[in-house]
Amino acid sequence: MTHRSLRLPMTCAGVLLLSIGFLPCRLLGQTPQLLADVRPTLRPADSSPYDFVAAGSNVFFTARTSAYGRELWRCDGTATGTVRLTDLSPGPSEVRIAHLTKVGTDVVFVVGDPAGPQDLWASDGTVAGTRRVQAFGGSVWIIPGEAGGSVLLMTRDALWRTDGTTSGTVRIDAFQGALGIVGPAATLGSSWFFRSGSEIWRTDGTASGTQRIDAAARPFVDPVVVGDAICYAGATGGVNFVDATSRRFVVPTSSPVTEVATVPGRVVYVSAGVVHAFEVADLQPRQLTGTTDRAVQLIVSGSRIYFLLRDATHGQELWVSDGTSIGTHLVHDAEPGPNSPQHDLLLPYAGGLLHSFTRLSGTTLVWVADTVPPRFLRAFGAPIVSAATSGGLAWFAADDGVAGRELWVSDGGAGTRLFADLETGLVSEGSYPAFFVAAADAMYFSAYDDVHGRELFVTDGTSAGTRLVVDLWPGRTSSDPVLLGWHAGVLYFVAQTAAAGYQIWGSDGTAAGTRPLVSSPSTLLFLARMRPLDATRVLLNVDDPVASASVWVSDGRTASYLTDVRPISDQVRVGSRAYIAGLVAPGKYDLMVSDGSLAGTRLVVSLNGSQDAVVAPVAALGERVLFTALIGTTHQLFVSDGTASGTQALLPMAPIEKALTVGARTYLIEAAGPSALWVTDGTTQGTRRLADLEGGTANLTAVDGRVLIGTTRGVWTTDGTSAGTVRLRDRQLLGASAVSDGRFAYWLSLTPSGILRSDGTTAGTTLLPTAAITPETIGQAAGRVYFGADDLLHGSEPFVLDTGSAAQELGVGCGARAVVPELTGSVPLLGGTSRLRLEGLPEAGVAALRLQLPAPAPVSIPGTACVTWGLWNGPSVQWTRPFAGGRLDELLPIPGTRDLLDAAVLIEGVVASTAGLELSNGLRWRIGR
Repeated sequence: MTHRSLRLPMTCAGVLLLSIGFLPCRLLGQTPQLLADVRPTLRPADSSPYDFVAAGSNVFFTARTSAYGRELWRCDGTATGTVRLTDLSPGPSEVRIAHLTKVGTDVVFVVGDPAGPQDLWASDGTVAGTRRVQAFGGSVWIIPGEAGGSVLLMTRDALWRTDGTTSGTVRIDAFQGALGIVGPAATLGSSWFFRSGSEIWRTDGTASGTQRIDAAARPFVDPVVVGDAICYAGATGGVNFVDATSRRFVVPTSSPVTEVATVPGRVVYVSAGVVHAFEVADLQPRQLTGTTDRAVQLIVSGSRIYFLLRDATHGQELWVSDGTSIGTHLVHDAEPGPNSPQHDLLLPYAGGLLHSFTRLSGTTLVWVADTVPPRFLRAFGAPIVSAATSGGLAWFAADDGVAGRELWVSDGGAGTRLFADLETGLVSEGSYPAFFVAAADAMYFSAYDDVHGRELFVTDGTSAGTRLVVDLWPGRTSSDPVLLGWHAGVLYFVAQTAAAGYQIWGSDGTAAGTRPLVSSPSTLLFLARMRPLDATRVLLNVDDPVASASVWVSDGRTASYLTDVRPISDQVRVGSRAYIAGLVAPGKYDLMVSDGSLAGTRLVVSLNGSQDAVVAPVAALGERVLFTALIGTTHQLFVSDGTASGTQALLPMAPIEKALTVGARTYLIEAAGPSALWVTDGTTQGTRRLADLEGGTANLTAVDGRVLIGTTRGVWTTDGTSAGTVRLRDRQLLGASAVSDGRFAYWLSLTPSGILRSDGTTAGTTLLPTAAITPETIGQAAGRVYFGADDLLHGSEPFVLDTGSAAQELGVGCGARAVVPELTGSVPLLGGTSRLRLEGLPEAGVAALRLQLPAPAPVSIPGTACVTWGLWNGPSVQWTRPFAGGRLDELLPIPGTRDLLDAAVLIEGVVASTAGLELSNGLRWRIGR
């Protein structure tokens, strides 16, 4: 390796020249690259048609091709009439199409991110007639159910109707329903009936004609039409009827009704799993199936109702009824005996059903009717999940193993055939990478290939450096690794083997260095959690609902039992101790603390009083721990120094979804209701609610002191004040995970597809387009962001984005005190000034900062529980600074010479005080621009 001189001037005491080696690597820039085609097995390329809707003489659907991504298509029954109608996002990138719905002979659909803003489009089946109807400032839902040539729309604040034209798209009124519109609407004349939360509503398309007709129905299913009335089921029991004038009456039932369907003159419903029916003329319910049977999914075809029913003799199979006891019987036993197939497609067609079901041998498509034997049509290699009928034919997507998943057509008999292969050629199968976990200079993940099954892989960010670590279950059977975390040179994960079942494993990245640590008979061992305890050890939560729950301590080579408690949350490390919420009696959880020894694992505080308490640690705040407790019916936020006397209640607060400590404050996101953001300094006065953030699952990350929050509705930043909590990016559907390289935070953006990157400012929050994202995890290590994506050629495979600069913390410090020194630093940029900060120090002393040659793994210091991240006898430079007040700040100018571009160095702090010698964690720098 060629070494170049790294010359970094040190501040305060003049200029110090440092000459050390670094690891050169190619700077790829901000363009994602395919890392490896882990599963190169070829399969037929497919277009995966979906969302079939028949309108007029056309069948509309969406399909994906490598040239255009997923777009809207239509088929008029001829090969030349099967055409693509849109190119909403040029090239293979995609914009989401949703809610494809029939209106007359046209369709309407929604384009855009489900979190908004979205546009309403319509199509008459021609390219010229496929047009944007109206732009909406937020999300919009189309409600199936056509009345008077229009359908309903729902936005976040209003009810609309549309006939597919701009002039015919009209706001009805602000809608005061409980939860918006749930499911399709039933239509009677020119009116719509629909459910909203626990209520039933009616509208004729005008503000004055929109009213609640049942405020306490609590229906399980959508309203259906019965002659000149609407019927729906109430959760408290009863089938309710409402006529066009909103007059209502009820047919009582003994149990809540979960399914309702109608055939001429009869209503069929499911109550307590049993099928009943009554004639509209006499309203007397009659039982049609046995009380030990369980029925679901009533489907009307012609004058019959088909449904799935489970009994002890046949398993779950397809039955039929005309609404009478004698006319109710098994119509198709797809898998004889008590076992059941997977029922995929139940499509009304030609007075019967097209029924596809999947067994171990594959998927079978049959046509089923009441009075004739089932007719076998075709065998396929994958389930059929979307279909529509038009022109006397059925159209659907299927995979015959030759053309891939493409467009098929059936006449219910021998005319079942592949209609169009919209995406020809061969593509690679996907390995579906998941569970990215960062090491010092590598990334671990699980992936599937056709030789080993799903096993453990590792990559250094290059194709040549991407490899299988170990095949724990030899052959194509998978060990299904679930990665827990990496610490002190060891990866911890859960996997299964043929000999021992599920175990927690430790690995140094080699097959020889992969060993079992803790065994469990349960398949639920994936609920295990890992938390670094000190510089060399971790705590392992074995949260197993089947076997006994316990906490273990491990150095990656062996594991030792600590205590039998059932943890309900992650551990939180404060210094060299970890706090655990443990089940100590039925329904009662106490806060415990452990230093990794049996003697040092003890109760901190019991909050039960006269009632049981459920506690959960959420974050470290300096030398204290924050935790929540449910005492009776009240949730509360507490802070504790590890003693009963030092445990203080702060404010009522719901369970915490995410927590992040930055400096002297901890930011919290409540799990209940809206994503409420809080901040606390550990005092009642300093605990306050900052904002309610739109969107579901939220995450927290920090970039150079800035706190960023990602939700399914966008990205926010906060400075710890309500006024300083602002939105950076709106209407972006983000994944559940975020990573930071110290300069930027990164999220998976699902629609539009890409990596959302932010430096904490509006101008610095941008989308880096990528191939279609696999909604799994995202990881960051050594200046590279890793994620899964599908480029429509290689399948879902690992991708890498080289960010060119990073500040990555490695491991934890060690010392004689309970609090350990923590080293952080801003990202080093050419020509800039980086900050190094040592915190958690004694009140006064001297610290030596060492820059050294990068080491691929930590080195244990003999006779201690410490590791160092550099080569003590290798190229390094060291400078010392006195400190006071428990912290040290150092500014380090980085020369602007291109010679330093991509240089990698390691920094570590050695602290001397009256408490003795202490060692900080490592900080890996990669210099970028």
